[in-house]
Amino acid sequence: MNRKHAPRLVHWLTVGCLAAVAALATQSDEDADLERKKRRVLEQHRVDHQDGTWSYALPEGIETPETQKIGPVTWRYVGQARHSHVPRPVRPQLVRQKGGLIDLSPVAQIMGTRRFDEHGREWVAVAVDKQALRERIEAHLAEFPPEAREERVIPDAASSRIEVEPESFWWEPDAFQWSHPICGGKKYNIYQDDDRVQKSSLTVRQKAAVLIETDLPGNWVGTCGGVLLDNRTVLTAAHCIFDDNGNLFAKDAITVCSLGNSYAGADCDGRMKNIYVDSYPGTGWHPGKDYALLDVGVGFASPGEYMLLSGAGDSDVKNEPMYNLSYGTSYGPIDDVCHSTSRPPVDTMFGAGGFVLLFQEGEMTSTTGTTFKFKLDGGPGHSGSSIHYCGIGNPCGGGDTAFVVSVWSGWNSFLDRQVGSKVREFRTWAWALY
Repeated sequence: MNRKHAPRLVHWLTVGCLAAVAALATQSDEDADLERKKRRVLEQHRVDHQDGTWSYALPEGIETPETQKIGPVTWRYVGQARHSHVPRPVRPQLVRQKGGLIDLSPVAQIMGTRRFDEHGREWVAVAVDKQALRERIEAHLAEFPPEAREERVIPDAASSRIEVEPESFWWEPDAFQWSHPICGGKKYNIYQDDDRVQKSSLTVRQKAAVLIETDLPGNWVGTCGGVLLDNRTVLTAAHCIFDDNGNLFAKDAITVCSLGNSYAGADCDGRMKNIYVDSYPGTGWHPGKDYALLDVGVGFASPGEYMLLSGAGDSDVKNEPMYNLSYGTSYGPIDDVCHSTSRPPVDTMFGAGGFVLLFQEGEMTSTTGTTFKFKLDGGPGHSGSSIHYCGIGNPCGGGDTAFVVSVWSGWNSFLDRQVGSKVREFRTWAWALY
């Protein structure tokens, strides 16, 4: 470089840097102003009930019939959904499950389902068109490959009742072969060694995994996993979207990101069109009913890969390897005791200290009633993620069709395992809704 030009170069570099900083500051101020305006608009459309809860005001011009039929289900409007002013996440360490008979017949499962729509309205299922439901079930079964015979069984329309034992206990881990390290203030549950692998590249099947983020007041950010059932329907855990008071998180607080094509940036959608939950009551923790469907409306342009809901029973899954895809929360070095191998994370938009897609293989066994238990390593971010396989005698390869067997719910110290709801017990419920 010619030295006589050096001062001039330094000058222009300095001016350029200052201009860039000023531009960033201006952009930051504009973003903050926009955020404040959005918050004011939201507040103007809220109704404060003066009891710690609020609701979205029904938008002007939106007519609400007493009932409406969507597909095979008739819904009755019950009012605007309530949300907590200060929501707190469900405490996964407290289990409350009533004992007694549970009716698993298709119609019985659907009745009483709650739907929360894009206008803040809450609906409840009050009737089911059995013929339309049958047609919906057959359409979904047609998606299964012919060789998956155990998956193509049409559910019996007759009442199916099972006896469930009551459960109520606090989480006090003291488990043989399990360790419970605390990293970044968060507790992990590791079976023997941490077998999770951070993905540096994805198979086609693994692109069906999604990250669910909930942004709540007080800068509390929750993260869960989920799986795409089609380009707009996500299966996750109910406790990921409910607070400890039994109130749904506000729809504006929930964002779903498909990171399957994260090299080009995550595809995120925060516009919830419908949220469906079964009889999950919100308070406490209910692993047998810990599932929900999120309808993101417009849908994802990518990755175009989905999983199917499994009808496999206990005897089918106990001898097959089970796989898990989740977005674990990363704290500290990614090769410490709370993490697996130090491969570069796929989700580069969040950085190395953000969320990493983790893959692992493990075992699954049955529990009484509506939950499976499994020997898989978990911690923050695993809730709602899929436990899946690729058919009897068919270990998952690159392009195999995957069947979701369970939705990750959490750690159950009484059973000495991670647990999750059985998809076979609720897939008819789900098929009626998407």
